[in-house]
Amino acid sequence: MVKEKIFRDWLYVEDHVEAIDLILHQGEIGETYAIGGNNELKNIDIVFKLIEITDRLLKRPEGTSKSLISFVDRPFRTRLPLRN
Repeated sequence: MVKEKIFRDWLYVEDHVEAIDLILHQGEIGETYAIGGNNELKNIDIVFKLIEITDRLLKRPEGTSKSLISFVDRPFRTRLPLRN
């Protein structure tokens, strides 16, 4: 089984749109802006949370849906650059 080690910075759509609007109206031409939420989570942790919620809503024993997860090794997967 491949262990998921990819982190993403998760943002609410409204927060992302607000940041883009702010940059559009108050940003400087030629500048670079990083939009982030300091909410980095592993993708698999999001999947586990969704499973927890789904099992609860469907009144299944906790963790029942975890057996539905399978991992695929993708050796040429695009890697994001590390941040300092």
